[in-house]
Amino acid sequence: MKKVGRNDPCPCGSGNKYKKCCIDKERQNPVVNRKVICPIHDTHSRLNQAFSLFDDVLRNYQNELKFTSTLNNLIQNLRNITFILQKELAHEDGFKEWYANEQDIMKENKELRWLINTRNHIVKIGDLQKRSYAKISLKDHYNHEVANLEINPTFSNKKIIDIFRNKIKLKIQKNLRSLTIIEIERIWITDDYPNIEIIDILIYCFGILTDLVYRAHEKFSKISALMCEKNIFVNSKEDFMSVIHNKIKKGRIIRMNYETGAIYTETCEAFNLDERSVEKISQHYGGDKFISSIKNKINQSDFNLPFNNVPFHIEMAKNLFKHDGFLAPIAFLYLPKEPPIHLALGCTTPETRYIMSEYLAEKVEEINCKAIIIVSEAWGGNMPKKGEEYIPPHIQKKKEFIWVIAANPKETRSYQIEIFRDASGMVTLGEEKELENASFPMLDRIYKIWKIKK
Repeated sequence: MKKVGRNDPCPCGSGNKYKKCCIDKERQNPVVNRKVICPIHDTHSRLNQAFSLFDDVLRNYQNELKFTSTLNNLIQNLRNITFILQKELAHEDGFKEWYANEQDIMKENKELRWLINTRNHIVKIGDLQKRSYAKISLKDHYNHEVANLEINPTFSNKKIIDIFRNKIKLKIQKNLRSLTIIEIERIWITDDYPNIEIIDILIYCFGILTDLVYRAHEKFSKISALMCEKNIFVNSKEDFMSVIHNKIKKGRIIRMNYETGAIYTETCEAFNLDERSVEKISQHYGGDKFISSIKNKINQSDFNLPFNNVPFHIEMAKNLFKHDGFLAPIAFLYLPKEPPIHLALGCTTPETRYIMSEYLAEKVEEINCKAIIIVSEAWGGNMPKKGEEYIPPHIQKKKEFIWVIAANPKETRSYQIEIFRDASGMVTLGEEKELENASFPMLDRIYKIWKIKK
C-alpha cells in the first residue's frame, strides 16, 4: 500500500493529518491499511460482478449451454457499467463535460462498438452466433500447431480427443512418443472477429471499462481507486488483464500424452517465503547462520538485474545441493526495489518442462517482471550424428549439472557446475563454468512477452 508520512493529509479525504486520523496507533506503522468508502458504489459493484463472471467463464468454457448463458450475462454486465456510472455521477460538477469526451473516445473503439451491438442482439434477437474450433498443437517450447478443426459446439472433451486420434496421424520418433504432449485448445469465435477468441475481446473491453471507472473514481473523489473498499481484484503489482486471460486459457486447454492418451493435470505453483516458511527453512539448513549468510551475500542493488545476484544464487545452489543431495528447480522473478518472487517449478515427468516454461512466461507477463534467474539440475548428452535418432539427455545421462540461467530483456547468461558421483554414491561438484553461444528455447515465450511489452 502507499506509504504516507504522519503529518501528511490523510488519504481517506477527511482533511485531518494522518497521525490524528487513520494511522494504525497500536503498531505506529505509517502505512495506509484502511480502505475508504467507495464514492461510486453501484458502478464499482457491477465492475466486480464482471470479474466474478470471468470465473464462471473458466468453469463453463467446455460446456456449450452453460458457456452461452455465462457469455450472455457477461456481455450485458459489461455494457451496463457505463449506464450505472452516468447515473451515479450525473449531478457531480464537471461530470457531463468529462464523460462527453470519454464517450467520443469510446465510440471510436471498434471492440466497444461490437460490445454494444452484441448486447443489443442478445437482448432483442437471440444468442450470439458463434463457432467452436479445436486448435491442436505439439506441446514444446514453440507450440507447433498441427491442425485447426471446426467442431460441433456440443462435443465433449473426450469426443474431441477421439476425433483427433482418429483423423490426425503424426510422425513422431518412437522413443519420443511417451515424451510428447498434445495440446487441444477449444476456441470460440464470431464471424466479426475470426482470428480473436470471444472472451479475449471481452477482456479487452473490460480493461477499457475498468480504466474508465477507476479514473472517474479518482477524478471525482480525489482518492486512489486502489484504496477503495470495493477494490478487491486490482493491485499495482499485477496486470489484471493478463491474469484473467491466463486463467481462462487453462479452461480452454486439454493436454494429453501422445502415446498413452492420459490427460495431464499437472500445474506449477507460485509461493513467497513468509516468516513461518523462512524459519522452517533456516532450521533445516542451520538456523540463524543460514539467514545471516543470505543477508550478507545477496546484492540489494537494482543495478544490472539479475546478473548482480548470479554469484549469490550459484553459491546458494551449491550449498543446498551439498546439504540435500539434490536441487529442486526454482525460478526467481526480480522486480525493482523488491525481493524476488519465488516460483516452484517441480514437474514429475521430463516432458512437463514445456508446461513449466509456459507457466513461467505467464507469471512474467502478469507481474511485468524484467529479470529472471532459474536454478535447477540438468542432464547433458551427445547430439546425434547424421542418420542417428535423437536421444534426450535425461535418457543418455552422460553428464549431470547444476544449471543457472539469468536473463533480462537485453541479455541472457548461463552457468553450469558439473556433478560427479563415485561408485559409493559420494558427490563432488566441479568448477563453475559460464557457457558461451548457448540457446535457451525454454525462454522463448518470455522473450516474446518482453518484446511485446517493450
